[in-house]
Amino acid sequence: MNNSIEQIWKHGFVESNLTAIPKINNLYSKKSKNIVDKIHRMYALNVKYLIVLPIFISLICFAKGWLVLATTMPFLLLWIAFIARKQLKKLDLNSKSDNSYQYIKGFNEWFNDMVSSFTWAYQVFYPSLALAILVEIRISTVGKNLIEGYLVSYPDSGLLFGTPWVFYFAACLIIAVVGYFATTLYLFDLKLMYGRVMKKLDEILCDMEELRQ
Repeated sequence: MNNSIEQIWKHGFVESNLTAIPKINNLYSKKSKNIVDKIHRMYALNVKYLIVLPIFISLICFAKGWLVLATTMPFLLLWIAFIARKQLKKLDLNSKSDNSYQYIKGFNEWFNDMVSSFTWAYQVFYPSLALAILVEIRISTVGKNLIEGYLVSYPDSGLLFGTPWVFYFAACLIIAVVGYFATTLYLFDLKLMYGRVMKKLDEILCDMEELRQ
């Protein structure tokens, strides 16, 4: 076929060739379903990684002696994997009906719902991970040496469980900053992974909606 989808769209109505409209619809439907299938495969693969990854992370952390991270990170990742698996089941229920427009629109609604679910989840995930890292640093040799050095310089500092108050303040500040940027971090990661294909799908869906008018 010499003419692209965009060329048919541009010249079809000028020539009053009404028979071109079904062809345009079919081409857009085929292209959009291919994109949806690609996103579906990518998402399903990511879910598998999220299920397997905690095992390797736990082994590595235990080998390094990072006991807090060895227990916290796998738990957090498995929690994310549980949410991802739940969203994947919803996607599988969005069957490929004969009405391709409704199927694509349903997929787009699923994607937006998935983003909303993970936006909330990562607002918990990133601050929790930051807290685990800070606790790991505190109980490590580096953390103990840092506190000892601080107490030598400021011997009158108030302590809570052997840790100066200023360290708690710094930890709360770090966690607050991470929590503030959690959504931005997630959306950036999402854009890297799905941004290009979702942009194409949105453009096709808009064109299909115009064709239906």
